[in-house]
Amino acid sequence: MTRILSYLIVSKTFQYTLLFIISLTFRIILGIYYNPHHIAPDGTGYYRIAVNLEKGNGYSISEKAPYELFFLREPGYPYFLAIGLNIFNFLGGDVEYLKAYNIETRTISEIPGSIKFIRIWQAFFDSLSVLIFFSLLKLVLRQRYALTIAGVLSIYSTIGIYCTNILRGSFTLFLSLCFSYFLARFINGRKSKDLIIFSVFGGICILTFQVYKAIPFILFIFMIIYTKRFYYSLKTTIISGCIMLFITLPWVYNVYNYYPDIRVIKTFGSSFTHELRNYNIAQFKDMYYNSLDRSSIDFEWNKPSKIQFERSFNGFYKMRTDSLNKLTNENIISKRKVKNAFSAARKTIFFNSIAPFKRKAIKNYPVYTSLMILSMFVIGILFIIGFVQFYKKAYIVLFFFYFHILFFFLLGDEYRRSLPAQPFFLMFSILAIFFIYFRFIKKNKTKDAIEGILNQDYSSKFKSNYKEHKQT
Repeated sequence: MTRILSYLIVSKTFQYTLLFIISLTFRIILGIYYNPHHIAPDGTGYYRIAVNLEKGNGYSISEKAPYELFFLREPGYPYFLAIGLNIFNFLGGDVEYLKAYNIETRTISEIPGSIKFIRIWQAFFDSLSVLIFFSLLKLVLRQRYALTIAGVLSIYSTIGIYCTNILRGSFTLFLSLCFSYFLARFINGRKSKDLIIFSVFGGICILTFQVYKAIPFILFIFMIIYTKRFYYSLKTTIISGCIMLFITLPWVYNVYNYYPDIRVIKTFGSSFTHELRNYNIAQFKDMYYNSLDRSSIDFEWNKPSKIQFERSFNGFYKMRTDSLNKLTNENIISKRKVKNAFSAARKTIFFNSIAPFKRKAIKNYPVYTSLMILSMFVIGILFIIGFVQFYKKAYIVLFFFYFHILFFFLLGDEYRRSLPAQPFFLMFSILAIFFIYFRFIKKNKTKDAIEGILNQDYSSKFKSNYKEHKQT
């Protein structure tokens, strides 16, 4: 019996199966009991598009014919939902629009079976994310430490709870971890298939959230810092960028047929253009300085996409933006900008929202919520210690962590946007605990405490690769 248990503990199949079962069970429980009637306004739009795709009505948020096409939302997440709804329909389920949605309370009185299934669908992929994260960690850490960190992530409600939302956060987490895993494998082994795979995931990332179009630029910086080889990094980035572009082109061509202007490629087919975004920022700024009520402003998010594209490209939004900017006349450095930057940094590092119902959670579950917020603060502090000690040794797995750190001012405006970086904050925090234990309780030297946690095969390869790149 002891021999069987010992075998199971070291068995990779057993470890992955156990992690998956724990993760999926925990997330399904969250999906059933955690605010089951809540759906964010953005979520209703994603869901309606997915329902229309499943029913063959096209990429539209309308619930009635003629189902006008609507390209404000990037296609990655709605198509992900639509695949889930197609499976639900195949299993005999009835796919239907939301009924009796209350936008003030952000709730639905009746939960359709399709929404319940979508939560299970997202829980499944979120559980896969835990397994991918485990595989990623094993590239740089000893298996026992990688398993511990992945095990904590499997029941870490602050991250896991996001798969209950009809929002793209948990899906972008899955995509980003897949990208990071195959990128790390490519850096370690330089195999063409890994380059192709991570680039494909990069293209899907761009089609899910257009800010990820900066991936090739960050990839070049990431590669050149590690390899110290300019032309090799440039060649890798160009090949990868071309593959990402190839993945996005069919969608861009589809949007181009709808609105034949080559400028639609700037946002990879999204009608949430740079001009519309700048206009929205100017409106938010106007709200801040003139104490305007948000409900009194038309952000043009629900306008038909043709109007959004037309107003973006004919100068309408630019003219309005310039007028609002002159009206507020904000300095380059202002109290508002500093406040927003500080808020974005805090939300990225101290991920302490009970996603995303902080006020309601504090009122209904004061003890649990307070403990969660305190734990997030402790994790944020421990992260600093872990990062200082391990950032260099764990470099190859940290692409999306650095991406979100660099773009924190864009991606930290809401807690959910920095979700792909959060497993790495958790990783550094737990590594800090291990380091403190070995360094100060076991009294090991700093170098020994660090090396004892690292995957020795990777550690040796890291040193040889670094020397090779440096000599080249």
